[in-house]
Amino acid sequence: MRVPLYKFYKTMFGYPTNSSPRKSLLFAFSIKDTLDILTQSINTQSYNPILEYFEQDITNSLVVKFLNNTLDLAHSEYTNPLEALKLYNTNIVIDKSYLITNRKNIIVSVGCLIDDKNHKLIQLTFTKPNNMNDEISALIGLKEYFHVTNPWPKQLKSICYWDVSNGISICTDYDSLTPISIDRILNTANSL
Repeated sequence: MRVPLYKFYKTMFGYPTNSSPRKSLLFAFSIKDTLDILTQSINTQSYNPILEYFEQDITNSLVVKFLNNTLDLAHSEYTNPLEALKLYNTNIVIDKSYLITNRKNIIVSVGCLIDDKNHKLIQLTFTKPNNMNDEISALIGLKEYFHVTNPWPKQLKSICYWDVSNGISICTDYDSLTPISIDRILNTANSL
């Protein structure tokens, strides 16, 4: 079973679901479209995918907001964000031996930005990061206890959440956080 990191967090911390399935779906599509456009921009080292989206006759106002806030956050910290940041995608595999379900495994997909020069991992969020430290502790626990398919960035000093819905950045010292317990992670994995 493959789950995005946010769904893992949602299950672990009991985040509510939107009361309107239609709104939830539209929000999910907005996030996907935003991430696809940002990925194209970073992969091509060009703002053209973003600019082309802005110039379309019909655009999604949420995607425009997310993109504008991401650009503002990136340019507030970097002279040339496309050079400074790279994509980091990996999967964290919770093997069947840890599961009490019939699943073969659970694969938690993680995607973020890495600033190698400043040893920073940046996680884009699409709602206020009210539970950032607990979420990062869960991520560190997943990374510590289970197989990571793409080597984890070395010498991280900080993890930042860029809240692209509100245009704010919150950072925390990587070494100040401890992994959440393996039991809590396994309880979550087995309830997915």
